Amino acid sequence: MNLINLAEDYIHFLKYERRMSLHTIESYLSDIKQFLEYLKDVYAIENVHEVSWMHIRSYIVEISFESYKASSLQRKQSAIKQFFDFAVLQKIIKKNPVKRFPKRRVEERLPEVLTEKQTGMLFSEEHLNNLNISLRDRIILEILYQTGMRVSELIEMKERNIDFSKCELKILGKGNKWRIIPIHKDLSALLKEYKNYKAEENLIVSENFLTLESGAPLYRQYVYRVVKKYLSSVSSASYKGPHVLRHTFASQLLNAGANLIHIKELLGHESLESTQIYTKVHIERLKEVYKKAHPKNK
Repeated sequence: MNLINLAEDYIHFLKYERRMSLHTIESYLSDIKQFLEYLKDVYAIENVHEVSWMHIRSYIVEISFESYKASSLQRKQSAIKQFFDFAVLQKIIKKNPVKRFPKRRVEERLPEVLTEKQTGMLFSEEHLNNLNISLRDRIILEILYQTGMRVSELIEMKERNIDFSKCELKILGKGNKWRIIPIHKDLSALLKEYKNYKAEENLIVSENFLTLESGAPLYRQYVYRVVKKYLSSVSSASYKGPHVLRHTFASQLLNAGANLIHIKELLGHESLESTQIYTKVHIERLKEVYKKAHPKNK
């Protein structure tokens, strides 16, 4: 059964059978839509029978790196479990693919980041040339690392919101809030080169700045594949999603002495609490340096 149709039946069930409040139903609907969009964009799954625990676990890992409160994550997990409970109740599937969600507190999970050595290697001209990276794919990596923007923000970026002369990007983030992100002149030059390439190849089909070779806009699964491919060339970490570059951007700024409030603004976080996770990464990094460098530990 199509997941969208199942979701519609599920919301109808919550409204008329369970008689939940409108506010609760809207929250569940938002959570389910986010989950189904992820399945479609990342795994091209639209049928309920194709969903496995592996897909659900992958989604939970992904959103655990977003700036959600623990209570919001628990609600999202509950919405997914109850969604599949409903599918079992309706005899659409035989067994709920949701297994026990991890009980580990979200706040204890430290973001995966690249070391400065790894980022230096990743973005070295020699390394990128050896990998035969395309201009578009290089821009994807450079923007995610140099600005810390989210995948959705990268995909939706418009040419009219790029100020090539001032080296600035105007980004529409969560909650329909705009923010200005400065970029290096070298990245601005790459963006201008890509703009000219699109004009020459007549790829101006979509309003979105970054497109596929057909001119169609990028999609999440493509960005994930690109990031995973190139991060795999410098890192053996288990998670190699786009958020690694966002976390690396923030943690390296903090290591260099940047103010936490300024990092918050650059990332588009609503509260400073979400940004403070990077101080833990910073402390853990200091512990590693101490263990390796202090004479007492040798």
